[in-house]
Amino acid sequence: MSLYKSFTYLLTYLLTYVCQAFETSIHPLALLLDSLVDAFLATYVGIGSHLRLLHHAVDEFKSFVTRLYLIVRLYRQSLLVMKRSG
Repeated sequence: MSLYKSFTYLLTYLLTYVCQAFETSIHPLALLLDSLVDAFLATYVGIGSHLRLLHHAVDEFKSFVTRLYLIVRLYRQSLLVMKRSG
């Protein structure tokens, strides 16, 4: 299998896993995402929100996405290692 095909397969597998994880309300990643969304909305939406906070909100959202991506990568790697060894 070529490097491109293996990378594409891994990416497809990871995307499928993440989508299923976020659709399952009791999955730890779904709970984490819900908590992050609630905290974000409580901070930047509604009464008291201001246009000057938009830049900070966008930066914080990018940070959430980056950290969530890293968590998913580490989580999947540990599961794959456990699956191979077990």
